[in-house]
Amino acid sequence: MSKKTFRKRIVNPLSLLILLTVFTIPILGGEPIIWETSSRAELLKGEARGVSITDTGVLLLAPRFTQLFNTEQPYIWSSVADGAGNIYLGTGHDGRLYRVGADGRGTLLYDAAELDVTALAISRDGALYAGTSPDGKVYRVSMDGKAEVYFDPPDKYIWSLAVLQDGQLAVGTGDNGKLYRVGAINAKPESSLLVDTNETHVISLAVDAKGQLIAGTDPGGLVLRISPDGKAFA
Repeated sequence: MSKKTFRKRIVNPLSLLILLTVFTIPILGGEPIIWETSSRAELLKGEARGVSITDTGVLLLAPRFTQLFNTEQPYIWSSVADGAGNIYLGTGHDGRLYRVGADGRGTLLYDAAELDVTALAISRDGALYAGTSPDGKVYRVSMDGKAEVYFDPPDKYIWSLAVLQDGQLAVGTGDNGKLYRVGAINAKPESSLLVDTNETHVISLAVDAKGQLIAGTDPGGLVLRISPDGKAFA
């Protein structure tokens, strides 16, 4: 066997290997990479853009958000809307109350002495009530930004407000978990106490379709139905 023939037999397999490699790499490089996620926790590791991740790990198109107004405050603690379409925002830690019109234009309505406006409510006659914290008070604020102290309990926090069917104002407080029913300006806290919940805070208040007062508490996380005579039912 000549050296030329032997060289051909050696080179040909190498050439075949090189050709296979050259033609195989593009094919492998063009294949899609597929991976699977089996839990919500794995999805949350990624960055969600335009989608929402449900509690069961299902991906849904996310709603589109449009900025209406920027208070430039660190916190918006409370909000309420009136019949004219205005939205009122209680903020912190400068204790400012803003009014935002239907056109999205916002203005400073009132600047409280306390750090936070933690609760808001509007009565049927359009009166705006604002609860402040800490060492807070309940103010009645007019539409031209003038405020007067409506109720001044000894409690540290005013967490929630609700207007009852008879027009009285329910005031949820902390850190002694007391709930007041205020019928007039400058009412005394002792005579206005509706119920002591034995919780630390009355965080939220609402009035249902039957006119019953519903209170949410902390730290027990109780939802209480309050009777007119001050009895609480969990």
